[in-house]
Amino acid sequence: MKTAVPSAYGLLRELSRAFRGEGIEEPEREAEILVCHALGISRTELYMDACHVDERALRVLDSLFRRRLRREPIEYLTGCAEFYGMRFRVGPGVLIPRPETEMLVEEAVRILNARKSAAVDVLDICTGSGCIAAAIAAEVPSARVVATDISAAAIGYAVENARLNSAGNVVFVQGDLFDPVGGRDFHLIVSNPPYVKSGDLAGLQREVSGYEPREALDGGEDGLGFYRRILEEAPQHLREDGVLLLELGAGQCGAVAEIASECGLRVARVLKDLAGIERVMVLEGPAVQGRA
Repeated sequence: MKTAVPSAYGLLRELSRAFRGEGIEEPEREAEILVCHALGISRTELYMDACHVDERALRVLDSLFRRRLRREPIEYLTGCAEFYGMRFRVGPGVLIPRPETEMLVEEAVRILNARKSAAVDVLDICTGSGCIAAAIAAEVPSARVVATDISAAAIGYAVENARLNSAGNVVFVQGDLFDPVGGRDFHLIVSNPPYVKSGDLAGLQREVSGYEPREALDGGEDGLGFYRRILEEAPQHLREDGVLLLELGAGQCGAVAEIASECGLRVARVLKDLAGIERVMVLEGPAVQGRA
């Protein structure tokens, strides 16, 4: 990127044109984010066009621009992502939080707030950046949240994100699915597991397939590998009135419901996202079914 205009707004216009020419989605929004990040200014300051642009800022912006043209996710460039009204640190080695996952948190908070008990135990499996666990912990201070992930890098981000969002009632433990919690049981278990079919990974957006960790995406040959493992083990870790929440990939609802039934769990309801995709499955254990 080359520019002879030492003004923030001039940089914004130039970057927007360049991004548009390269086929970047939402070129104006992304240019705005990168200019503000590189110059350390707010959106208001950007449009006031009153800040000085020095050589160091230009070099930083040029580097970010080139990395974005290689389709590195903008969240990795800025080091943060917004989720559920909170900000989370992200970078190589951790999945970027998706807006549709907020549905999982909303349902979890609704279920927990409806309970009569003073304290509730919550388990988040495949926590990644910790966005689900930290959001639940922040929204429900009485919750005692445990979150697991097999990735050391993800756990590192999760711990920092809980600290940044003042979520002191969550503990992160590295390990495979339920392994770190031993024989403990929980009122609520939530998970957004890897659910992309192995054969579909190469066809994902370059921002995803080229940068985000494969282990956070790859759900095996049919995309259902993690669902099978979670549903098989969940009954051993759910309390009598416990609930399991799962995020689903498009078109997976029927298959996941069938696996759940084989494991003794009942689908209480399924929530659709704004695109009409069956996105969140609410499951109950045998004890809850017996009282229905």
